[in-house]
Amino acid sequence: MGRKTFRSFNSRPLFGVRNVVMTRNPRLYENISSDVMIESNQENVWLLNFIFEDVYIIGGSEIYQLFSPYIDTIHVFQIHNSFPCDTFFPISLEKYHKKNEKKYNEIYYSMTYTEYEKVLEEV
Repeated sequence: MGRKTFRSFNSRPLFGVRNVVMTRNPRLYENISSDVMIESNQENVWLLNFIFEDVYIIGGSEIYQLFSPYIDTIHVFQIHNSFPCDTFFPISLEKYHKKNEKKYNEIYYSMTYTEYEKVLEEV
């Protein structure tokens, strides 16, 4: 995740997973929890795929754009209520096909979960 996304979690790691925060200024997080890795070199993040079975990119916009050529599966939760926002998902889904879709209707909101898988290009 990017620095802004990490800040949106009040600089607390997601539970039960290794958290890697990409930032151009790693000194901002010198006293951070050992559950979080701070990284400024994108090549080091690419190596995570060789260490862990699954690597998830959770944002923000710049991080999605940086790693978009390497993303093979996209999990999208589309919330159907209106909320003020200034940033949108930056990856075009044209190169992906729907694999699964499930709708949820809760008391205060409704949403759709969709899993997209990258279409393999023919040689």
